[in-house]
Amino acid sequence: VNALKRIISSLLAVLMTISVAIKDGKFGKVELVVTGEVTTESEKIELEIHNYSGKKVGFGYDYSVEMLKGNKWEKLPLCGGFNEPYIIINRFGVFKQSIDIEKMFGQKLETGEYRVIKSLKIGKDSKDFVANFTVAEAPAQESVTAAAA
Repeated sequence: VNALKRIISSLLAVLMTISVAIKDGKFGKVELVVTGEVTTESEKIELEIHNYSGKKVGFGYDYSVEMLKGNKWEKLPLCGGFNEPYIIINRFGVFKQSIDIEKMFGQKLETGEYRVIKSLKIGKDSKDFVANFTVAEAPAQESVTAAAA
């Protein structure tokens, strides 16, 4: 009985994911997104790869990051390396990846417009996917002062 409940629950979750993908016009697509806010004090950039396609999506852990300077995108040099194996996302799956800013760039990011570029293989085709994001100035920290006696 419990196994049947888990199967039905899993099927309902897949059907809900498919219906949301159809409603949002994402069905059959793959999407690379930067989630959450990135500031000048952020320690990580959070990426998500959403597979709304009916195919498996494969990729390595590598990526590149570019900053918009004037009208031109300039690739940021990376300090770190990539040692993760090849990853596969099944149909309608999601993969989350964190970029450690200090480790990969050797310093915090300055304010501006950025993009992450990651090559994904969908079925037999490879394609570069781009996720744009903005690095905002970190809010000023409020100093804690002792109450006057």
